[in-house]
Amino acid sequence: IAHGLPRPRNLSVARELEGLVRSAGAVPATVAVLDGRAHVGLGEDQLERVAEDPTVRKLGHRDLAPALAAGASGATTVSAT
Repeated sequence: IAHGLPRPRNLSVARELEGLVRSAGAVPATVAVLDGRAHVGLGEDQLERVAEDPTVRKLGHRDLAPALAAGASGATTVSAT
């Protein structure tokens, strides 16, 4: 969401994908670290923040612990998810 597509298309794609997941009877579980806390399944405001905030970091698996400890925010890569 944060780094794969240009803004504002990234948010519309995220919403579309989450809608497709819901229509298939599943629960979307978008993952991010926000203010040093890991989140699995984002609310609309959190999804918007990840998509629109230019300070949101790109977090790979090796970046998770430092981001959590520093109180940072980031969108996870496939390796971190």
